[in-house]
Amino acid sequence: MGTLNQHRRRPTLAPLDMRNVLVSEVMGAYKQALTHLTWESSAVTHPEQEALEFYLTNAAYAKIVQRVQPDDPLGEFEPLIEEYQRVIRNTSLRLFYYLLLICTRESRHLYSNASLYAKLEKEFGCMDFTKSIKNKSSTDVVSRLINTPPHYALGLYTDHLVAVFNQGSWGGGYGGKAWGNVAKVLRNFVHGVTSAELMLDTGYTLAHNNGPIFNKQVLYHPHDTTELKKILDVQRAGMIPQMVHSGASKFVSLAHRKFHEKALALLGEEFGGPVNWFTVENLGAVQSYTAEKAAMADPEHLYVLPGLQLKKVKRGKA
Repeated sequence: MGTLNQHRRRPTLAPLDMRNVLVSEVMGAYKQALTHLTWESSAVTHPEQEALEFYLTNAAYAKIVQRVQPDDPLGEFEPLIEEYQRVIRNTSLRLFYYLLLICTRESRHLYSNASLYAKLEKEFGCMDFTKSIKNKSSTDVVSRLINTPPHYALGLYTDHLVAVFNQGSWGGGYGGKAWGNVAKVLRNFVHGVTSAELMLDTGYTLAHNNGPIFNKQVLYHPHDTTELKKILDVQRAGMIPQMVHSGASKFVSLAHRKFHEKALALLGEEFGGPVNWFTVENLGAVQSYTAEKAAMADPEHLYVLPGLQLKKVKRGKA
């Protein structure tokens, strides 16, 4: 039987140093990764569903950390921790490849600049591939990276991407510092600065020049901006278990509900109940929740949850 300290040493929670792995090696495993993701969930998924899955299992993990000493047996909590490990393995695999694909794809918009090209080539030695994809279509760039990837070290290549976005010239809403921040999340994971867990925690919040990053139609379905922001607002308030419990997002799935039921049985009522939308707004929500607050304040109605649907039912006499 495992302990928290044993789980913390596993690759999902401990940073990994991938700097010397070749980009060609990583992309050589891409089809195998797709097969694994298809088996576990689907080749293409909704970012909102994976964000809910990660934040829900993370919330259970945080509750367990408060109750169990680091070197004590996990006992009945171990299945919840194992599920958290599984979720991180799958969601981080998808997000890692997604970040590598979209950052490479975006770099094709870099304006030509001979002096910058020479500077970046001298520093990182990765400029040939970036020049080769300049002004190519998004589909062509993704295909090239998958099928004929460069033989650069991943550490140098991700450093190169961060420098390209931060130091290069861009136009028309492409590239620039916003994309530098996206590439830095990938770079920090590759360099072992952050773990897969922390990459995920940051990754779902990332935005480029025109909103959240999940609009590139690779590995993820295009995001629903309102729903993704709602999930992140509720996560900021620490109420993802309550969001799942009350079905407060259309992306709450049967799998979310099943895990929540197991966690609720072991962790108690603090893992259940409704979302307090007043608190969500007070803690810095980026959206307003007028309708949700009004529904909470309506004494003539009561929320019940048949299956996965949140239904509003008028109170009757006993």
